[in-house]
Amino acid sequence: RHLEHHIDLLNHTAAALYGKSSTLSQGEIERDIELLLGTMRLSRKVSIKLTLKYYATDDYTIEYDEPSIYSGYVLRSLRYEAMLLRGNIPFAELPTSAGRHTRQMAEEIARAKQRHTAILVDAQGNVVCESTHPILIVKGYNIIISTPVERSVEAMIAQRAANRCKYSVEIRRLTTQDIASADEVLIISWQGITAIQSIGERQYMNIVAQHLADEM
Repeated sequence: RHLEHHIDLLNHTAAALYGKSSTLSQGEIERDIELLLGTMRLSRKVSIKLTLKYYATDDYTIEYDEPSIYSGYVLRSLRYEAMLLRGNIPFAELPTSAGRHTRQMAEEIARAKQRHTAILVDAQGNVVCESTHPILIVKGYNIIISTPVERSVEAMIAQRAANRCKYSVEIRRLTTQDIASADEVLIISWQGITAIQSIGERQYMNIVAQHLADEM
């Protein structure tokens, strides 16, 4: 979904990192995806994560994971017990393999400490997140989406859902104080919304999360 926006973001990323726009063709990518899905012989309507990797050589690959149990963007039934972890993500505002691997490493550290995931925080107490997994918080009827993810497709989807729900939306850098005072802490991804259940002793709700998921 939203292939046009993903390709636009990859063009921006290629220009930022490689100094040139990509040669990706939406029509060609759509045909490749149709062929790929045809080989999978899916028996029901599900969501599948497709990863489009673009290289400085102008080559690209499309990879896929196992089908999700969900179809479309949803509020996931699993609520995460999270932890704060000191760290940073290179090129956090761009969708890169470096960001993905950093997030995966943080999740491995969290699981070793009996948590589902980790929210990265830099030395100044600012929340750091991968552009494909933006973090947002809910305070009353206000929703704050973390930066630097202004061009994130997932953040765009979340913002549009919040606008349809008539919530006030702000995009800025989140801090540990924001996390501590939030009513809800949510992670947006290709599956939809994952609501944080707790960070340390702090418990969070997931009421607005359902409203957002319904509008995605």
